[in-house]
Amino acid sequence: MGVNRHPFVKDKWDERAYFLVQDVLYEGMDDGHVSVNAGISDLAILAFIRATCSRPGALSKDWFDMSGAIAKWASVGGENVMSVSALTFSRDGFLIKLPDGTIENGAQRGEIDMTRIKALYEEAAASGYTYSMSLTPDTVAEPRRAIDLIILYCWRRALFKVQYEGMSKAEIASALAARKEKSGHEGGMPIGARIDAAEAVTRFLEGEKAFLPELKGEPLLVALTRAGGFGQDEMSTKQILSVFQRAAQQTGFRPGSGGVNNLRRGVMVGVQKGSERAGFDPAMHAKKVVNHRQSGHGCREVVYEDTLATTDAMAFLCGRVPQPIESLKNLSNLRVPELAKFRTYADVPKKDPVQKLLSDSPELKQLHAAITKQEVVVQELEKLIVKLEKKPKKEQKAIQDRLEAVQKALAILVAEEARMGRYLRELVLYEKQMQVYKAGVEALESMPLHEMRMRLEVNSYEGVTLESVLLRYGCDDEDVPFEVESILNERISGKGKTVHTQYLVKWKGYKESRATWESKESILDESLITSLKEKMAIAAGPATELKAAPEKKAAAIAEEPEKPATELNRSKDDERVDERAAAFWAEQKALLEELAATVQKATVERAVASSGIPHESKTATPDVAMRVPMAPYSVRNIAWQKEEALAKSFLELCSMGMMKSAAILRLSKELDVPAETIRKQFQQRRFASRSDARRSGCVKRW
Repeated sequence: MGVNRHPFVKDKWDERAYFLVQDVLYEGMDDGHVSVNAGISDLAILAFIRATCSRPGALSKDWFDMSGAIAKWASVGGENVMSVSALTFSRDGFLIKLPDGTIENGAQRGEIDMTRIKALYEEAAASGYTYSMSLTPDTVAEPRRAIDLIILYCWRRALFKVQYEGMSKAEIASALAARKEKSGHEGGMPIGARIDAAEAVTRFLEGEKAFLPELKGEPLLVALTRAGGFGQDEMSTKQILSVFQRAAQQTGFRPGSGGVNNLRRGVMVGVQKGSERAGFDPAMHAKKVVNHRQSGHGCREVVYEDTLATTDAMAFLCGRVPQPIESLKNLSNLRVPELAKFRTYADVPKKDPVQKLLSDSPELKQLHAAITKQEVVVQELEKLIVKLEKKPKKEQKAIQDRLEAVQKALAILVAEEARMGRYLRELVLYEKQMQVYKAGVEALESMPLHEMRMRLEVNSYEGVTLESVLLRYGCDDEDVPFEVESILNERISGKGKTVHTQYLVKWKGYKESRATWESKESILDESLITSLKEKMAIAAGPATELKAAPEKKAAAIAEEPEKPATELNRSKDDERVDERAAAFWAEQKALLEELAATVQKATVERAVASSGIPHESKTATPDVAMRVPMAPYSVRNIAWQKEEALAKSFLELCSMGMMKSAAILRLSKELDVPAETIRKQFQQRRFASRSDARRSGCVKRW
């Protein structure tokens, strides 16, 4: 009997995995690690697959080129699988209701006409592979919507008529001719554009969404040229697949998990779950997404019955409401960003042990030896031909034929060596990626929770509109402002006369890890700086050193002699930990002084009680000053009065990112207590907690 296996493993592209990939591409374009044309092209391909749930074969002509159907396709639908004319955008805004109940009146909507390659064959159902699909918002955030990303791609390629507004026929013809050059269209507004980019975007959003008639015959998805521009060749299946492979590597997903079907299945599951929540028949809607045509196909029940989450079966045992639980082993939770450092074979160090797969390969050594042997034979035959110049032509021809045969064999060996070398280099890269990935997954088991949450956090893009995206990425407008949400911190930068204040800015719609240090002149809203100073003053409390204005700090630093580079170039993390901890230590010192006074008072009272003095005279001042030994200012006495103060201090430092050993050293320095005393106290506390847990029959962690 065969084993009934689950049809698919769990490492698929769920919503968060898709959003993480988008964020990586946006961040790559912002930081200059990814060219804008390449980033927008990848975002558009992901959007097309998500919006249409299509296979690469529906977007490219590689497969039917092999079958010889190109001639028939040209007579039916043209040279392109998908042309610009297949896409249409609605002039008016689309009214949608968002999950929070708000109504959006200007959402984008479009339609795309698709003709699958199977429509060319006789066994295809009548009109079964020719259909139109609606493109509507699929996410709340505009920069993530598939329809908006497709618009951004078309805008970057300068396909819209409004982008050519004001140009004469000759100027338009010149701009179109430049698009066909070897370097391709560089992206953005067309060459010789008369209209301002901002005005063109405004008019587009107001309804001027038609394509330039001369460009409707171009392929909808085109490959980039060597110069990085948009070319004229339709994107191939291999190039579409490479988008997913590249995106998975950049984001840090498990090597080999970047397939198109991952995203397609994720879309299908999302439609199924959404239709269930809306009260529709989930099977019918899921089938339509998978098949793109009439219902009745049976593949969904057999193949696509899957989910991105595990089942909360234990809920039925205890009577609580079942909840959808995300699998702990999906792509998002097992993300290892360090994989992005190893995208090609050149990224693997030459001295890495994994390189032995290439250098110690017996097959490659055998090929190299055979090539060397054949090269020696070729040299000998060439010398022999020179010697036989005066011999009969028959003898010369025999040697010449033998030389040509050996040269052909040598060419085959050289080609095989090159093929084997490519394979082994790919193997080296894959093995290195798997090493990094496995090490990263092991590190996840002990990673602090706040670091894990930061790794899985995605941008909300709150307040980021399609207009700003079109200007910033579609037109390379660097003056499009980012909105400041808050200021997180401040620091003094520079040295000597160049010292100045910088502020850590949290941008609206972007996660905290994307915060950047900006100068005071870049902060247009002074109230944000005032708000930061007020928060710092409240947090500092009695600590007068934190109440000083940043200008006074800068002046004091400017008067001091220049410090060594090692002191000035402290890490950003240490600066943030020091500033956050200053207020905390001011509060802890006051608390510890109060506890020390309480301990002293209690010690005096116990000494007086043991001296036999009557109760009435305990409060009277004795004639002779009584020498009572000062209670030691130790962790044990402090913990005797308020043990949680020490525990809070330790946990607070650890939450700031300190190692346990470093936190103990910091406590030792601030409390003037030997580190060994603090370490022993923690060991005793943990031992007592575990003993109590064993006696009570439960597990207790401190």
